[in-house]
Amino acid sequence: MKTAHDFIKALTEYDARDGADQSFDDASLRAAKYATGSLAESLGKPRTPSPDADWAELRKDQAFFTTEVTSIDVPVDLAPPTPSIVHVRVAYRRILTSKSAEPRHSSFEVSLRLNLTDAGWRVAGLRTR
Repeated sequence: MKTAHDFIKALTEYDARDGADQSFDDASLRAAKYATGSLAESLGKPRTPSPDADWAELRKDQAFFTTEVTSIDVPVDLAPPTPSIVHVRVAYRRILTSKSAEPRHSSFEVSLRLNLTDAGWRVAGLRTR
């Protein structure tokens, strides 16, 4: 499902290189356009008053994260889909690339609730596993 794919990439890809993202909030703001309801509101509000120490370290190292979505499925252990709601499980791999180290890979899995809105499918809920 394209919305789930695009949401995860928007939410999890950061770029601390010169001229790119200014903080972790930039990814949240990008992801908000794929969300709806309270999730969209939450993602659309900056949480970091200024770049924090973690972001400063990424900036110093000119680091960036890329995300590779490895699978999206409708698992049988979650609520069955309806015409307006579907639950999906998304597996993805993040790659941290920096000037000072070899790329590092981490794997994650999340469950998303997608609602059909007037604007199309949007993410209404997120649960990490």
